[in-house]
Amino acid sequence: MKLDKSNLLLSVFILTSIIFSGCLGFDCDLIDEYPDFDNQETMDNATLELLLISNPADIFGEGFDTLEFIVNSDSTYNSWKSIADTTCLACNFPEIDFDTRTLIGKFEYLTCNEGALVKMVKEGNAYKHLIKKEDRTQCIFASCSNYTLAWVTVPKIEETATVVFESGKSYYECDDCF
Repeated sequence: MKLDKSNLLLSVFILTSIIFSGCLGFDCDLIDEYPDFDNQETMDNATLELLLISNPADIFGEGFDTLEFIVNSDSTYNSWKSIADTTCLACNFPEIDFDTRTLIGKFEYLTCNEGALVKMVKEGNAYKHLIKKEDRTQCIFASCSNYTLAWVTVPKIEETATVVFESGKSYYECDDCF
C-alpha cells in the first residue's frame, strides 16, 4: 500500500492523539489522597501565589525543599529577592507590606504533569497552609522535576499563632498503560 501525504498526515495525527490522550481504552481510577483539601475554604484577604523556580538552592540555600517559612519582616524577604533578581529571571517577588502582612510558604516538588493548588485556612489563632498536587493525565509519563514555592500573604499574624503545613495529591492510576 502506498502512503500519500494526506494518509501519512492522518496516520501521524491518529498516533499522536493516542499517545497524548493517555489510556485510550484502559481502565483508570482517580486516587485522591487528600480529599479533605476540597472541603477547606481559603480565608478572606489571603493572596495565593505559586512561583516555579528552576534553581531554588541558589536563592534559599541547601535544604530549601524542607523549608517551611513564616516571614513577618522585610529583611529576610528582601535578601531572597535580591538574590533572585540576579539568578532567576523568571522569578517574580511582589512587593509586600510587612507592617500589615505576613508571608507564609513552603516548597513542593512537582513532576512535569503535576499542578498545585494552594489554600490558607484560619481557625481561631491557628492557620493551615494546604497544598494539593494534581496530575489529571492518564498514562502519560514524563521525567522532569520542578519546585514550586507555594506562598500566601495574609493579614499580619501574631507571633504566638500556630501555622500547620499539610500537603497531599490526587492522580490517576491506570491498568496496563502501554
